[in-house]
Amino acid sequence: MKKVLTILGSALAGGIIGIVNSSKLYQKELQDLRKKADRDRKLITVYDQWMLINQEGKSIANALKSQGFCSVAIYGIGILGERVYAELRNSGINIDYLIDKNITGVYIDDVVIYKPEDKLPQTDAIIVTPIFFYEEIKKDLQKENQYPILSFEDILYKI
Repeated sequence: MKKVLTILGSALAGGIIGIVNSSKLYQKELQDLRKKADRDRKLITVYDQWMLINQEGKSIANALKSQGFCSVAIYGIGILGERVYAELRNSGINIDYLIDKNITGVYIDDVVIYKPEDKLPQTDAIIVTPIFFYEEIKKDLQKENQYPILSFEDILYKI
């Protein structure tokens, strides 16, 4: 009888430990999903603001020109960076180069891509498109560069 109780107690304890561990994994997964949902929601909000600006006949290029920026570099060649590049490409704003920590030594339409730690050529401003990491990227870029570093999100909301 004592042996049976020991086996049942061990099984029960194992089951409880398994439930606790599963619960921790579930909570971590749920937290990661919430974080991703928040990021997606913010990205949608940025795209929505961009569409509103375009519908009002305003443009990023005109906003940059009004601040005295005639040439820029774009940091981030992800989804948002590609769209910013596409909008500015034929807008009268010169795109001096692109910056991406994951892609380098490649050209897009004859525009070179640098790594953030490379010696970056002169430009009027650097537009940072990874909106979730702007502060971190800005801090890193300011160590070696004197150019204005602009958040794409801030540009949109100031138009």
